[in-house]
Amino acid sequence: MSRIQLTTVQPMICDFYRALGAMVKKGVYDKTSSGRKWDALIYILSGSTRYDFGDYTVDAKAGDLLFLAKSSIYSMDVQSEKYEVLFADFTFSLPEGVSLQSMALPASDGMSTENIFHKMLAVWYMQRSTAKMECMSMLYAIYTDFLRVSENFIYLSSEKRRRMEKAVEYINEHLTEEDLTVAKIASAANMSESYFRKSFQETYNLAPVKYISMMRMTHARQRLRYGDDPISDIAHSLGFSSLYYFSHAFKREMGCTPSEYRSKHKQYPKT
Repeated sequence: MSRIQLTTVQPMICDFYRALGAMVKKGVYDKTSSGRKWDALIYILSGSTRYDFGDYTVDAKAGDLLFLAKSSIYSMDVQSEKYEVLFADFTFSLPEGVSLQSMALPASDGMSTENIFHKMLAVWYMQRSTAKMECMSMLYAIYTDFLRVSENFIYLSSEKRRRMEKAVEYINEHLTEEDLTVAKIASAANMSESYFRKSFQETYNLAPVKYISMMRMTHARQRLRYGDDPISDIAHSLGFSSLYYFSHAFKREMGCTPSEYRSKHKQYPKT
């Protein structure tokens, strides 16, 4: 059976099974020893995980869209204290003798994609007579986002990808520092600043400063949603020079203030 990327055939979704949310604790898990029962599109709310499919690996982090192919066999190494996702199980219609390759990509509009998942989850739980049709429609919107990003996704040489991964690792390690700059990240990746900016944009389809902002907003959303820390403490811990600057940046990205977001989305971790 040949294994190809999802963008090669762009198949139709032939059946929708369920929408779910899940949280997994840090550790290594051997999953689906007999192979996944269904295809899945997953939005990662928090944490990071490496999926090992034997002959290749896929790294997934907060804000990414992950596709797990039907019949795939893998293990997952959850590298954060918690790995929280929203996902939908379904089946693609494929030509005989063809299987798809699992992969992860950054969502083109993370908050919009997350909202679609939340809406799909709510519709599925209500189980109206039209639930399956409504969920299928929303799943196609997510699938379209996945295809849109994958069109601009560039596969790099192993050396260049290693440098990009090192850059992302550096960003994540120094995300809380107010003086985190593109120049420092480029130096950590052993690249000139101009070449690094170009390479990062080609690899992740966004500028380094946008990635930093996106990751800070992702951390901020999780702490506002699940924690009780004062907003000023969150701002300081994420490298913002002042509460005013944090609030301004948050509203620009999310369309509401941190306090408004907390009031609307406050939740408690699942146990």
